[in-house]
Amino acid sequence: MPGVTSADQTELVAARRRVAELETELAVCRRAAELLKEVVPPKDRYAVIKQMAAEGLPVEVCCRVLQVSASGYYAWRDRPPSALALRHVWLTEQIRAVHLASRGTYGSRRVHAELRRICCRTHCRASVGCIRQSSVVCAVQGPVTRAGTRNTLSCNASRA
Repeated sequence: MPGVTSADQTELVAARRRVAELETELAVCRRAAELLKEVVPPKDRYAVIKQMAAEGLPVEVCCRVLQVSASGYYAWRDRPPSALALRHVWLTEQIRAVHLASRGTYGSRRVHAELRRICCRTHCRASVGCIRQSSVVCAVQGPVTRAGTRNTLSCNASRA
């Protein structure tokens, strides 16, 4: 550029690079705010980082903005699922199968009873927790009782 010294040119290039870094960090902050509506533990933030990385945002910037270490993210990403996670996936599939077999009429109590009868002696808390987490049964309303109220399972209920 005419009239610009090499020192000024170097400073301009560095300023443009810094502006690009800050714009990237701002984009990460905005996307993280969209995905994380509340404070979550680091393990849940790793899933958000994985999603943002798939969208093309740099992992290192995502980790810095979400206050987790990049090495922790990569260790989480490369780690195989735990036995408990595999059991929850299997149990959720069983819940979906029982619910579909009942043509969507069974609520959480009947699904739990059917699971105990068919396949396994599940721990009550584990199976009820999986039933609540799998939105299949939570959205289902039970039959109308004589009083005209419906038997439903609230997904946020603290019943065990």
